[in-house]
Amino acid sequence: MKQETTDEIFYLWVLLRRSSNAILRARAIELQKYKSSPIQAAVLRAIIERKGKWMTAGEIAEYLFRKNQTVSGLLNRMEANGLIKRKTDKDDNRIRRVMPTNKGKKLYEKIRHSEAITTIMSALSVEECEKFEKTLLLIKSKALEKIENS
Repeated sequence: MKQETTDEIFYLWVLLRRSSNAILRARAIELQKYKSSPIQAAVLRAIIERKGKWMTAGEIAEYLFRKNQTVSGLLNRMEANGLIKRKTDKDDNRIRRVMPTNKGKKLYEKIRHSEAITTIMSALSVEECEKFEKTLLLIKSKALEKIENS
């Protein structure tokens, strides 16, 4: 695509955000029956994918592109709901590590596959999905480069 004007680029950014927000809203509606949210699902995904390696709140914040304070409050709520447990790091008492509880693992198994997202993404063919993935990875890479250079 030609990048002719700033208005066209801004329009694409707005379209990307609105599409993302709509998908996120559909996912949130789907997760309500489990008394969960997309951000809780993302935290469970992050810590379960580590396969036994305890993550810190800072690592989770970085994974989610969120502020540490936001993640700290989220982790407090998830711990109160019995979805995660925290343990003080054996080498550094200032660091607390996070792992899913059995309840958190069971919830994740129920919510890890999303009918809403599958239905929405089925609007694209396999070839379109592959091209879309490459495009999103390129955009993410540029965004990370911009963050690192700030």
